Amino acid sequence: MDLGQGVWVNVEMYLNCLHYTVVTFTTLGYGEITPSTLFTRHLTSTHAFAGAFMMAMFVMVFGKKMTRG
Repeated sequence: MDLGQGVWVNVEMYLNCLHYTVVTFTTLGYGEITPSTLFTRHLTSTHAFAGAFMMAMFVMVFGKKMTRG
């Protein structure tokens, strides 16, 4: 975040980062942006794996709670 820029520029940058995180976390796929360096490709792969794993954990815990009755 650059404090020399206006507030709305920083808000827009934050929302872009949030969108990128949601797209990666849900393993939706990129249509408009592409990780360009090796580091960002590995980072997004790790983030996508964590998203899929956490969704699976949520379903498992929710299912156990519902069947416990």
